[in-house]
Amino acid sequence: VLFSAPEGIALTSGEDVQLAAGQNLAVNAGGDISTGTMGNLTALAGERLGLFARSGQLSVKSGEGPVEVQAQNGSMRLFAEKKLTLSSASDISFAGKKRITLIGGGSYLRLEAGKIEYGTTVSYLRKVKRTIAAGAASQQPEMPWLADPVKPSASALMQYLYHDDVPVVGAPFKATLADGTVREGNLDGAGYLHLEDVPPGRVLVELGPDTRDYLRKNKTDNRLFVGTSLSEADIDSLIAKYSEGVE
Repeated sequence: VLFSAPEGIALTSGEDVQLAAGQNLAVNAGGDISTGTMGNLTALAGERLGLFARSGQLSVKSGEGPVEVQAQNGSMRLFAEKKLTLSSASDISFAGKKRITLIGGGSYLRLEAGKIEYGTTVSYLRKVKRTIAAGAASQQPEMPWLADPVKPSASALMQYLYHDDVPVVGAPFKATLADGTVREGNLDGAGYLHLEDVPPGRVLVELGPDTRDYLRKNKTDNRLFVGTSLSEADIDSLIAKYSEGVE
């Protein structure tokens, strides 16, 4: 089927429009191509996805939310023939689970577990008013969770939070997968449930209570409360009474 018009063609629908092809789908324009949506825009590729600007600028911007780029099963490279600049109006953090190596003009600085090494061929210059030596210390980097390579089975990740976004720690869970298998365990310290090799389909999750002791975060009396005040012992007794049989 061929559609042709000297002035233009418009396709409109009050609801949905779908374009599908058993093999290839090509969109070409001698001028510009514009795609706009009031909701979300998703581009998925089973193999490769490429972006190339021959002579102009390639720009990725977010008006409010964060920008996240992951190489989930490979390396990531940033290269510029001229100057490469990383800047922030706030803080910049470099974290490497194994090591970080900075190289400039042959001189280097290497940071790794239990060791800091720097080297140069000529001179090492420090301009500092005061040097303070303290005890040994370390800080573990917080690494994001990365999905495994795409395969017939998938991974499932969820987080269980209280109303104030505090994680529910160690809560027991029972997950029923789409194939009928059941997995049980406990949430981690950040309230996450992470399942590997999950078959396609929905996952039904039953969650239990936080494994930590119940503590009142705000012990200020409620001035609007009219009635008998409860002591800490009374509160513990009520918790024990109504927690019987709850798993």
